Amino acid sequence: MYAGIDVGGTSVKVGFVDEKGKLTGIKRAATGRITVEALADTVAGILEKSPSPVSGIGLVTAGRVNPATGIVDAGNLGWWQVPLRSVMERRLGMPVHIDNDVQGALYAEWKTGICKDAENVVYISLGTGIGGAFILNGRFYRGRGHDGAEIGHMITHADGEPCACGGRGCFERYGSAAALSRMAGGVNTRVVFSRAAEGDAAMAGILKRYTHELCIGIASVSVIFRPDMIVLGGGLSNAGNALLDPIAQELSTASPTIPRGKPPVVRLARHGNEAGVIGAALMAMDGV
Repeated sequence: MYAGIDVGGTSVKVGFVDEKGKLTGIKRAATGRITVEALADTVAGILEKSPSPVSGIGLVTAGRVNPATGIVDAGNLGWWQVPLRSVMERRLGMPVHIDNDVQGALYAEWKTGICKDAENVVYISLGTGIGGAFILNGRFYRGRGHDGAEIGHMITHADGEPCACGGRGCFERYGSAAALSRMAGGVNTRVVFSRAAEGDAAMAGILKRYTHELCIGIASVSVIFRPDMIVLGGGLSNAGNALLDPIAQELSTASPTIPRGKPPVVRLARHGNEAGVIGAALMAMDGV
């Protein structure tokens, strides 16, 4: 049995994955902004109640994560240069693999999900912001300092809206779930999709405009990397075909594709909100 830990801004999830990669159970605990030491105590309490002995532990979290050093910067948790791995290992008494949450989600999809064994994959996580992860030629691409794949901060609008990163015109200002809600005047994204499906012309128009913005980013990463598949994850992917079908339509008719007439293959992630937990456990299992 392997344990996967997914640390979010408000809670931590601890899941248990067997040797076949199947999620057999998951526990959640509210955290909010929490010290690393308190997080380690919370996780230890959950693991002590594990139904089977744990052979390995993986942990993923939002923020800038250096898997080589185990150091994490996560603004949503108030962590800056936190030695997360060493604290967790000291408290849990065994090695802990540390990684970014989007990398973990992609690993889950690559091992047991929608893009299993693909050679070249771009994963786009659509949430409050936009996160990214790449597999290129069968290997994770992380970039210098493990800071690569920041798809959300590529520029899709020259001199566009200001972004929290300090830049202007970033993709996540136009293509994230938060951007869709903002376009709809603060309406929850689930409501946007449901009203559009019910025939609300205004919401349908907003969704069409949002889809166009999202496809600008998708088309851009497609022509740069020409991946076997682009996988959409994150909370917005729960919209299912209501999100995917308009994207496929736009990419096939209105977005530039190279080679001509061959739009990118876009699919929805399979593992949903458990992707981070599963990916963390599988990383520990595989010793990556």
